[in-house]
Amino acid sequence: MPGGQRDDDLPRHWLSRVRLAGRPGWDNEARARVALEAVRHLAAHADSPEQWDAVIELQRAAFALHEAPSAGIGLEMIVHRFVSASGALDNAWPGGSRTLISIV
Repeated sequence: MPGGQRDDDLPRHWLSRVRLAGRPGWDNEARARVALEAVRHLAAHADSPEQWDAVIELQRAAFALHEAPSAGIGLEMIVHRFVSASGALDNAWPGGSRTLISIV
């Protein structure tokens, strides 16, 4: 594995990246890019229907966030969807923090 990272550490690494992207100070496009990269890596490790559902919902939320305007009507709902998807992903994975992510 490149960088000395074990294969079983990858889901934990990407879960933490998604949590980091959920913190205040990130713009929506950067959040979406991190989330989509996480989806790419986590999809290979999804072992249950709950994990697959969480990965797919994060992907949908990230695409919506990427296309969202920087302000205006509907942005709050899109951001809320991203927060919910991030939390569901975290809860579906062993080693997830099982905490609510807040980006507002």
